[in-house]
Amino acid sequence: MLPRAKAAIRKWGVIGALAMPAVPVRAQDGVPIYQNDVTPQRSASNATLYVLHGGAGTDPDPAHPNNRITKVVMDDVTVDASGVGKDVNDFTFIVVNTNSVAVAARPRVRFWQADGTGGKPGTWMGGFSFYGGSFSTPITFAANSVTEFTAGGGITGITIPANGKLWVGMTFDNLDSAPNSATLAQLNNLGSALYNPPALGSSANQIFVTASQGAFTRINTPAGSLQTVSGAVANLGYSLLIVSSDTAVNGRVIFDGINKPNGGSPGLTIEFRAPGTTNAEYTQQVVASPTTGEFTVFLPINMRGTYDVAIKGALTLRDDHSNLRRAINGPITLNTVTLLGGDANGDNSVDNLDLGILAAAYATAGGDPNFQGRADFNYDGFIDNLDLGILANNYTLTGDD
Repeated sequence: MLPRAKAAIRKWGVIGALAMPAVPVRAQDGVPIYQNDVTPQRSASNATLYVLHGGAGTDPDPAHPNNRITKVVMDDVTVDASGVGKDVNDFTFIVVNTNSVAVAARPRVRFWQADGTGGKPGTWMGGFSFYGGSFSTPITFAANSVTEFTAGGGITGITIPANGKLWVGMTFDNLDSAPNSATLAQLNNLGSALYNPPALGSSANQIFVTASQGAFTRINTPAGSLQTVSGAVANLGYSLLIVSSDTAVNGRVIFDGINKPNGGSPGLTIEFRAPGTTNAEYTQQVVASPTTGEFTVFLPINMRGTYDVAIKGALTLRDDHSNLRRAINGPITLNTVTLLGGDANGDNSVDNLDLGILAAAYATAGGDPNFQGRADFNYDGFIDNLDLGILANNYTLTGDD
């Protein structure tokens, strides 16, 4: 099943005599690797120029006999070099409704590699369908409108090819003839806005239009033709974004009593908390390097501000590394944290309960019937005086809340 998303609507302006100056609105869920939503192409009367998709008819997919759908119109995209090999996290697209009334339809954005004959669309990459208030409701476009949408972040499955080139396109349907959805004639009056030049990346003066209507889901090398646009540069309004490197939080821990553990890499639970509270707004489990203790956490792109960072190893007490200020640009590196061991039962304190667990497994090695890894505080595969020493050093201590 293809991903389904509810589009986040961002108003852009209207066509014709009421045309408004376009104020660029950018998605916030990443950094651009291709951006062509800044400069709309305009007519002498200052109206936004566009391409209608047309060709609306019955969906060729036999599973949707009641669906009415247009042709796919797509644009070639060459991303900035920084995006090659990266996963797209978000994208924007711009819908034009030239109908004199509000129209309800579903935009469906598709991606292909540019590895077809002569650089045409070739290998299918993925597609995303956008809805209104629910997955059974199309989006209503205002009369005579140009509207920018963002997919809202969290997009998966679209990895930029090594040559940095791909095709991005869109079709419109009426969601299996949903109540009050667009007619065939109204679908034919929906289209894509023309923008140029790209603020980042590049695009040739060409679009690709499929030979017939359809969603072309998982179809390689869709049939169609390259076309230009009379009186305009054939570049459509799209932007692609990736997760920014400033989401990386790097840190290093020193495990009390551990030099180079042989039994594996110690696991960590990292919590990002509202300052002064124990309320975790984001939690991630990571594995620290067994040789350096280094780790990296990737935060959601929308996390900004100040957080307390709490770090706990599986066999250690928790350390509350207070007031990490989340950077807008560039990675963050935490100060090195020493984690105190001896917490065999994971209750964030070192006491008689932990001593009892160690005592029951004392003088055993990995593979022995009575061996318990949770008492192997130095991860060397043996439960002995070294582990007892770690517990003794931290006996009666309790970790941070």
